[in-house]
Amino acid sequence: MSANRPMTAECPHSIDVALMTRVDARDEHAVRELARRILPRIRRTVRALIRNCVDVDDVVQLCVLAVLRSSGSYRGEAPLERWMTRIIVRKVADFLNNERRSRSLLDQNAELSELPAPEPESFVPELARPMEDYLDNLPEAQRMAIVMRYGLGYTVGEVADATGVSIETVRSRIRVGRKKLQRLLRRDLSIGPPSRREP
Repeated sequence: MSANRPMTAECPHSIDVALMTRVDARDEHAVRELARRILPRIRRTVRALIRNCVDVDDVVQLCVLAVLRSSGSYRGEAPLERWMTRIIVRKVADFLNNERRSRSLLDQNAELSELPAPEPESFVPELARPMEDYLDNLPEAQRMAIVMRYGLGYTVGEVADATGVSIETVRSRIRVGRKKLQRLLRRDLSIGPPSRREP
């Protein structure tokens, strides 16, 4: 449990700092208030990054606990949701790394319809089918990098920091993943998505 954190008029998120201070002190009302607030976003983010529906609830619980345990480190320097999302992504990355050690193939998907709108530099034209269908064709690492960059709005540096790889590695994953997605998109726009093709 952290020491009391000073709040000044310059702190742009002083209300959230006060809430997290109470959570850190194990105030039951504050914990319930925070849980109600963060649970929907945690669930959306987790479902965007892993496909295995059996594991989603388990990972959501791990993320909620991680946020609660980290409450003492929140200083109000960024919006609470932004700060929290970094914790969620790291926890999901840890989970996926552990899964890779025990399984040779990890099946992933994303529910991008529940994510915030992509950034203006979005690289996709009009889609012939849902974006998650295209993302199914990417390796896990490329998929996570693209979802974090374009679905969650992270910078390349933030993706690198959260996933424990270099910035150049992230750039390479995004570049290769984008090229593959663009090939799939061009194919669908040219001959139609699989559901419309001749058997």
